Amino acid sequence: MDKVTLLSLSNDLKRITTSIQSGSIENAERFTKEAKHWIRNDVDDDYLKSLMGKIANSLDQKNDLVIYITDYECQ
Repeated sequence: MDKVTLLSLSNDLKRITTSIQSGSIENAERFTKEAKHWIRNDVDDDYLKSLMGKIANSLDQKNDLVIYITDYECQ
């Protein structure tokens, strides 16, 4: 796995968190799709393979913070 892949994934994950914090759910969803593009399963390093699996699982789960922000904005 090259550094460009890790940096791109890292940037997308940061954009997801800042989008959620600013209340831009649409951007968070878009960056989630982009982050999933960078996840690689063909990694030789066991640590990186485990990390990629955890990130993929996290991206596939519904985000409680997004639900909270959406509910808060509706009130």
